[in-house]
Amino acid sequence: MLSKILRRGILFHTNRTDQKISTMSGSNKYDLFGSKRADSRALAAEFVATALFVFIGCGVAVSGQTLNDRNSADGAANDNGLLVAIALAFGFAISVLAYTIAPVSGGHINPAVTFAFVVLGDFNLFQFGAYLAAQCAGAVLGAAIVWGTYESTVLSDPPFGLGINTVHPSYSQGSAFLGEMMGTILLVWTVLMTAVSSKSIAGNLAPIAIGWSVMLAHLLLVPLTGCGINPARSFGPHVVAAMGGLGDEVGTDGWWVYYIAPFVGAAVAAVTCQHIFDVMKPEADAAETDAVQGKAGASVASSERETKA
Repeated sequence: MLSKILRRGILFHTNRTDQKISTMSGSNKYDLFGSKRADSRALAAEFVATALFVFIGCGVAVSGQTLNDRNSADGAANDNGLLVAIALAFGFAISVLAYTIAPVSGGHINPAVTFAFVVLGDFNLFQFGAYLAAQCAGAVLGAAIVWGTYESTVLSDPPFGLGINTVHPSYSQGSAFLGEMMGTILLVWTVLMTAVSSKSIAGNLAPIAIGWSVMLAHLLLVPLTGCGINPARSFGPHVVAAMGGLGDEVGTDGWWVYYIAPFVGAAVAAVTCQHIFDVMKPEADAAETDAVQGKAGASVASSERETKA
């Protein structure tokens, strides 16, 4: 059951297998999935899941730093442990949350993932905007909850910048852009090849593979950019931290990387998967459908002959 949900689900790409759910209707420009109830539930799911994602991931980043005495003799070891903890938190969070909301909204939890389906032709711009708004609003709430949870008279205010994404000063913005783009390519590639491709062997394990891709990206990028690969995840802490008086840190050089590189990476991954590996390619889907229908017809004809005999 779950494998069917994920194959059509991680983005409601079900218009080919379930005509009751359609995200493609060009004539239904202001109707996301066919009913207002489905619309509200899908957007609410993205809102809640993104809030939880930011709370978990950025919360672990803040909590880890409260325990990490950088001036101690084993500070380097603590830093390495914090890196692993942050990567595991973001990765596991995506896996858990994708399982929970995939049947409702498809489990994007990331505007870059949603944008990939715009590139594939499965979402229109109105649908993308609705998901984007829900995800960003959820991220703001998640960041605010992190602040409320770790507010202390000892810690900075907001504590440790709420895990905001910033480009490390020893790296160039070009390096940061490349890293964020590649990390997003890894994520979107994994989503499309495991949860969407008709040839995927992942089945019910697709969210785990997706979570691992997020974990790997964080292991690579946290020292460089803090690892965004998700414009909503960057937006929430940026907004709340700015409201908390950290506008100078939020507006540092390179802030734009987190809002452009992920969309570029998503587009590259989507085009690659569609045009090289036939993921959600109309011609390939039509051929596959014809083949299945042909086999089904042959099977029925064979059964009828056996019955007559």
